[in-house]
Amino acid sequence: MAGKDNFMIYLLAEWQDQTDLGSDRIYNLAQFFTKADMECTVLLPKHLPFLRYHLNAQAFKIKNIIRLFDHLQGIEVQAGHPLALEDLVFPADVEKVYTPSKVLLLKEGQTVGQVVYNAYGFMDFIDWRTEDGFQREIFDDRGFVSCIHFFNQNRLLVKSEYFNEKGQKTLLQEKGRLSILLEEHAYLSQKTYTSLEDALEALTIGVLENFGRYEKSVLVDSSQKSMSAIPSFWNQIHILSGDMEKPLDSEHWVRDSAVFQMDTKQTVPYIPVFLPQLNLGRSDTMPIMKVFASFADLNGEAEKNLIFLIEEAISDEDYGLIVELEDVEDRRRMYFLQKLLINTHFGVDSDSEEYEKVHEYVIAQKEKRVFKHLEDAIEELKNSPQWLNYVGAVNAQLRIEQVSPLDLLKTEDVFDIARVYVDLSKKYDIQRHVKAVSAGIPILTRHQSDFLRERENGWTISSSDDLKEALVYYMGTLRNWNKS
Repeated sequence: MAGKDNFMIYLLAEWQDQTDLGSDRIYNLAQFFTKADMECTVLLPKHLPFLRYHLNAQAFKIKNIIRLFDHLQGIEVQAGHPLALEDLVFPADVEKVYTPSKVLLLKEGQTVGQVVYNAYGFMDFIDWRTEDGFQREIFDDRGFVSCIHFFNQNRLLVKSEYFNEKGQKTLLQEKGRLSILLEEHAYLSQKTYTSLEDALEALTIGVLENFGRYEKSVLVDSSQKSMSAIPSFWNQIHILSGDMEKPLDSEHWVRDSAVFQMDTKQTVPYIPVFLPQLNLGRSDTMPIMKVFASFADLNGEAEKNLIFLIEEAISDEDYGLIVELEDVEDRRRMYFLQKLLINTHFGVDSDSEEYEKVHEYVIAQKEKRVFKHLEDAIEELKNSPQWLNYVGAVNAQLRIEQVSPLDLLKTEDVFDIARVYVDLSKKYDIQRHVKAVSAGIPILTRHQSDFLRERENGWTISSSDDLKEALVYYMGTLRNWNKS
């Protein structure tokens, strides 16, 4: 097995803004390596001006990404915020007409252009009419115009100009050839290349040589079109084909690879996605008040908090609970605690045949599909003193839900129905707090939050007593909840 100092795995990913990462082999492989604490680097050869927002929307978590096109384009900045329409200067005789999906640009009553927005609520590009066709100015999420594509009257691309964050034109692509316009380029010695792929291969070699002379292994999806960006000096190339089943462990993916510990001192940058308007949830219309609680683990104080939340959901029919846990063992622990607390509270055995019959009957009743055989199965039990206890235990079980870590879209769905967000996660997630504020629900958190106004739209929690007090404050008094 190769050592840490002389081996590196690279994943060549031809992602685009519209790529569905959930079904992408390279994406799933990168997630697999990350969860297994195996060091790897994702190489991105495509021009991806809104990469950060696309990856955040997919809940992508990996530390090492090399944006090859950034190096080609001469972009050095990694931070920044997208431009807004107000940041742009238009000719005085151009009128802006706002529609739900775009802004039309009119001159003397004629449409001369349009501003198109992306799924994140920011400007994606501007189209301008020209004498020969039209030009498209594409924006980067770091706050500048990244490139301009020129199209003829048949809507065929004839030329592309690329810019860095300083507004300097750095690349010109025309008639298949790529010209380097910078006086000096850190990784390229030629001024002209016969194709974009040739330039990317030369650049990739230069970029990776800066990281030392590792034994290098690259994994490529066979469905990717441009394979020429793979430098010839790499020692191993592994092709992922369509008939390859997802393996159970790392040895099936890469041989001679070392398992590394991730550098915990490095931090993954979080990108704030601010919603353009409130997206108030429906929790005030739900039949029960649901608490959404996210736990880092169930050690010490955390388990006490979980027990308190479960007991509240058991004892009060108006309460519901959704618990997010990352660790499988913690989820098993919660299942055991939930079962124990319900059995103790109602004096029933949830493993008994009687409980199973009542459970099936209650579910069928809720779905309005009660059949005679279900009625017959619980007829004797229905007349017993234990009937209400069994029904109460089943309903309590149904009010408590356990989920594995949620991505951003699923989190939005939960915030839509949740009454309160209890954030006991490992670290502050600015996107989640933005979404919670947007949904109009209070945040009870152990983190310092940029969006929390103490005892107005949330509560900072440092102990179990704080959690109990905060929950009573917001769940027990409608006036306090409305203020949030």
